[in-house]
Amino acid sequence: MSDLKKIRNIGDKMASMLISIGISDAAELKKIGAYEAQLRLLSAGLANHHFYYQALKQGLLDRKWNELDKDEKKQIASEFKEIQKAAQAVFAPSTNAEIPALLNRALKEIGVI
Repeated sequence: MSDLKKIRNIGDKMASMLISIGISDAAELKKIGAYEAQLRLLSAGLANHHFYYQALKQGLLDRKWNELDKDEKKQIASEFKEIQKAAQAVFAPSTNAEIPALLNRALKEIGVI
């Protein structure tokens, strides 16, 4: 049983998403931090909203997800945009010629081919 739900703001859904991307316990989440965890979530096609990042970041600080002042909200939104760009760059081919190879690799990874 994972101890992720001992971290504030992490419930069943968030814990399941974190476990699905290889973050199986609170120690691992604390080690990598909210930024890296959110990057991994987005790269896996999960948690595509800044509220998830906000909940992770605040939870690691042992604060409620919505305990933010105006400046902190702006900072979270800015960081989330950075994370989105980074996650998109992971999968964005640099040329159209790379698309078949990327698609082939992805289909192999999920067992379709």
